[in-house]
Amino acid sequence: MSAVRQVAGNASGQAIVASSTQYASAWTGHLKAMAAEADSLIAYRTAGTITNLTCRIISGNRTADHVVVLRNSATDGGGCDIAYTSTPGEFEDATGTNAIAVGDTVSYRYKSGGTGNANYTFTYIGCLWAATGTTTCHLGAYGADSMVSGITSYFFAPGGNVTNNVTQANGEWKVLLPSGVSSVTFKNLYVRLTTNTNDATAPMSVSGLTGAGTAPSVTLAAGGGAAVLEDTTNSKAAASGDLMSFKTVAGGTTFSVVAPTVSIEVESTDGVFFIVNSAATGLALSTTGSKYVFGSGAAINTTESRTQSKFGLTGATISNLAVFVSSAGAGSTLRLRAGAADAGTPSPLGITTAAGWQTDTANTYAPASTDELNYNWVKSANATITCIAITIATPTVSGGTVNVSTAAVQRAANW
Repeated sequence: MSAVRQVAGNASGQAIVASSTQYASAWTGHLKAMAAEADSLIAYRTAGTITNLTCRIISGNRTADHVVVLRNSATDGGGCDIAYTSTPGEFEDATGTNAIAVGDTVSYRYKSGGTGNANYTFTYIGCLWAATGTTTCHLGAYGADSMVSGITSYFFAPGGNVTNNVTQANGEWKVLLPSGVSSVTFKNLYVRLTTNTNDATAPMSVSGLTGAGTAPSVTLAAGGGAAVLEDTTNSKAAASGDLMSFKTVAGGTTFSVVAPTVSIEVESTDGVFFIVNSAATGLALSTTGSKYVFGSGAAINTTESRTQSKFGLTGATISNLAVFVSSAGAGSTLRLRAGAADAGTPSPLGITTAAGWQTDTANTYAPASTDELNYNWVKSANATITCIAITIATPTVSGGTVNVSTAAVQRAANW
């Protein structure tokens, strides 16, 4: 087994108003505050443990309160719980543990007190997740998928918005595996619908995988209304280079869907896991100077500290920085950062961009668990990007001994 880093982020900041309770999905993807817990839930279909709950607050002076992990809508005794102060900063619960059973629903809950005059603003909430006997990660997308008749297929990748993007390349994530790993497995598709007004059935599936098995899929019923849809039966392997997306095929004359959560579980026996963040409609980079991004679906910030998040794992190696540029961007640079400095060996892990997928396969970086990671984009020409990615090799555990697998990978596409 191998612990993985899951981070829900928003470089623009997610505010929480005074005297309120909000919920967010415990996945890798965009950090979005939900007033109803049901709209943030995802089902964990593999048993394991959640530890090291972390968050960053960039502003606010309300009465201090808590960020907690909820399991089946309740806190656990000794579970992850951050009692943050009225002073902004990065916070961690290094001792709390939530034991997750198969089928438990999981979410984050965060609150704000009523006194003070500035709302708290979060840029990320994250945790370490360790599945029992294997390695899995949870990747997700949220939002409103408003589709129209006459356009057959819509595509969006994990980590950003559920959107009505019709350009397949802009809604894909490129799965890259290193030598020695032949595949990872996608399974346990989970979809939460709050609105579904389509007048014909419409399938939503995991698309673009070429390995063995049957792609997970669910069927949006005609006029089905609010629902939770799952496929816990089908699974499909992905080979290195596969272009994965969530695909919805619209039918009928009316089609409007609001899906607060669409998530997929990715499993590996080699310690491979992924962090994927995307923006199928494009993230525009059009002004001079550095733009910092990490762990958020469609947002950038010019203040580097606001995009940093603690890595939290030991014995890992980061490689294969990649970006998909949907238009322009020639000559711009993208580099991995650790502690506000370029990171990598023998050279900084980075790329000079042009249109399409660009990857640095030569350089690597071995982060410390305390490293604060993010990316730095320095513009040469205006660009629109839909995906940023890194690969991370992590230690695996077998028979009580930690073994570092050279084939174990974390794939990450982040803003």
